[in-house]
Amino acid sequence: MTSSLPLSGRDILITRSVEQSVSFAQYIEKQGGIAHAVPLLAFRSNRDRKEKVTMDHIFQYDWMIFTSKNAVDYFQQTLSHYSLSLSNLQAKVGAVGSKTASYLQSKGIKVDFCPQNFTAEDFAYEFVQRNMKPNKVLIPKGSLAGQSIQTIFHAHHICCDELIVYCTYTPENSLDELQHLLTSKKIDAITFTSSSAVRFFMKALQKRGLSIPETVYACIGPKTKATAESLGLVVQISPNIYTIEEMMKALVNYYQHT
Repeated sequence: MTSSLPLSGRDILITRSVEQSVSFAQYIEKQGGIAHAVPLLAFRSNRDRKEKVTMDHIFQYDWMIFTSKNAVDYFQQTLSHYSLSLSNLQAKVGAVGSKTASYLQSKGIKVDFCPQNFTAEDFAYEFVQRNMKPNKVLIPKGSLAGQSIQTIFHAHHICCDELIVYCTYTPENSLDELQHLLTSKKIDAITFTSSSAVRFFMKALQKRGLSIPETVYACIGPKTKATAESLGLVVQISPNIYTIEEMMKALVNYYQHT
């Protein structure tokens, strides 16, 4: 019966983009919960001022490093403007995290390096420790992505460029949805899959004059947790393996033992 399920009757807020929240919502509902998907993050392509110069020298890069599925998609869009594709480049490919690696592989792109741990810092340090010796690295990324890889690479004298291929923003209607949800019912848990989502959530509260909800907070990994805690949230759930699946399991496990 539904009442015996671990998330029975629990209202869970998902802050991911619409297209990324479907499987998460389905999982919550299978466990008896009520999923509320309010996309605090949305994405659009960006034409970086360095784009033309980068594309003019694109064949000089012998490594391409991707930190997310979005980076892959929007970089491919950028390449298409120049009648190119990833397979044309013949550069080696690195992926930060198994999900990004799997997505690249689903596109027929061979992944030459993926670290054991799924953070940008882990990627950079493991890449350096394995002595990959790249000549020149390109990191297509989003407007809010950090510079951990580039900083570590430069410290180890690895030539590395970044290209902003997409921008992140909060849709105005999402602010309306969030305000209505937080003022109309008690949310049992709020989930975050990135530091950006946490920051956008806190900005949304401030913009709409809302207080920080007293609820359970779940973060996908240590970096997102650290961001949440630095902004005053108390994080109860953060899995040891930094994937959506593990965060879902941790959420269920939390309610099974409370």
